[in-house]
Amino acid sequence: MQTGKSAFVCRRVPEIHFGGNPSCTKKAISEGGIAVVTGAASGVGLAAATRFAQAGLGVILADLPGPALEEATEKVRAAGTVGVDIFAVPTDVGDMAQVEALAEKAFQTGPVAVLMNTPASACRPLPGRTSTTGSA
Repeated sequence: MQTGKSAFVCRRVPEIHFGGNPSCTKKAISEGGIAVVTGAASGVGLAAATRFAQAGLGVILADLPGPALEEATEKVRAAGTVGVDIFAVPTDVGDMAQVEALAEKAFQTGPVAVLMNTPASACRPLPGRTSTTGSA
């Protein structure tokens, strides 16, 4: 793999046409594909992972290891289709080696149809403030 670039960008997925007609390109969000969601333990990432599972995609939930990721994985499994791969890969996206391991696991699982990078956020009070609402 190339270094310094996203492991997911390094591989090209061929465009799929049905009957040789370029206007009939397969939808990414359809049964049989894999969705990889970072930041999947909570918030927008968890909501997206759940919707992808409901749409029939396999889902790989990536987030920091811990109970939140385990609980999120169980919620997404409960929402998904029986027999579809839904599992967690504990990943710190700030560590390129972990991102590359996530990519390798995803590509071993099946065709990656969706990659959703959900940014992590940590709300901390500004210096001199006691809350994140702006009041002192």
